Amino acid sequence: MRQRVLLAMALACDPAVLIADEPTSSLDAVAKSEILELLTELQRERKFALIVISHEVGTIARLTSRLTIMYRGRVVEEGLTKEVLQNPMHTYTRGLLFSAPALNPYRDLWGIPREITPGMRDGCPFYPRCSQHHPNCATEKPVLEYIAPGRKVACNRQGIVTLLQAAGIHKTYGFQGRRLQACDNCGLEVRAGEVVALIGQSGSGKSTLAGILAGVIDRDAGEVLFQGEEVLRNNATRRKQGIQMVF
Repeated sequence: MRQRVLLAMALACDPAVLIADEPTSSLDAVAKSEILELLTELQRERKFALIVISHEVGTIARLTSRLTIMYRGRVVEEGLTKEVLQNPMHTYTRGLLFSAPALNPYRDLWGIPREITPGMRDGCPFYPRCSQHHPNCATEKPVLEYIAPGRKVACNRQGIVTLLQAAGIHKTYGFQGRRLQACDNCGLEVRAGEVVALIGQSGSGKSTLAGILAGVIDRDAGEVLFQGEEVLRNNATRRKQGIQMVF
């Protein structure tokens, strides 16, 4: 009821812009849904611009068309709400979304590692907690810039990087005079800090593809790139911060 009263007071002056600061905080599920529906209807009827401040992903997804993500006083990502929620391009944004069970109650909640480090003046403010930080991130402040149509990201690595990429992978084994196709035009992409699953019944080619990705099994055709370099026999497993495989 208090939220409704405050909303009525704010709308009494027929504002051109309404700023809703945590409009659903401390509300139960029913009251929250009612407030969100009311805000949606009022905005549609009165045509005012609406700025929503919230840490609840469900509220943002329901009310907004464009999204700005801030971290320690700086904007780190901007874009259309639907695009940002489906494909975050900053590691902080991804951490926020993977901490939100409202998006998918069955997903693993990764969260964001470590605590906020106070007093960092140089470099990227998210550097100590970033899953893909580079040495220059500690000294160079990233600039908010377009890295895709309608998408801005402040990241020295131009957003979440692709660590491992495979395309057109073919692998055939010979067995008792027969040819067994273990991988037939397979592809895969793994981004920094991401957890990817290969699933399938026994004999479907999972372990073969994994061995090819690690460079411990030779491929008949196709391309595997790790950090932009071609993966050949064991060249990625013998380097620090390379690829390791557990059997």
